[in-house]
Amino acid sequence: FTITVSLSSIPSCATYRLTVERTDSGEEVYMEFGEDVMTWTMEDTAFVEDGGTYRITVDSLGGADCDRRYLLTIGYQ
Repeated sequence: FTITVSLSSIPSCATYRLTVERTDSGEEVYMEFGEDVMTWTMEDTAFVEDGGTYRITVDSLGGADCDRRYLLTIGYQ
């Protein structure tokens, strides 16, 4: 299977941080700062334990207040 997490429609002049973390180990598997679109994809691979519970966090690092909207999309195949 494949899981894709995408953060888009970020307000202009704003910087956001997208973080994906495995909650059972505390391992940060993805972190990116961006102003446009950020996408993380995890594909199922043989002999790698990638199952579990993940936490997705979105932080505004500047240029946007709490009233500004963005689009967080989580998809799987």
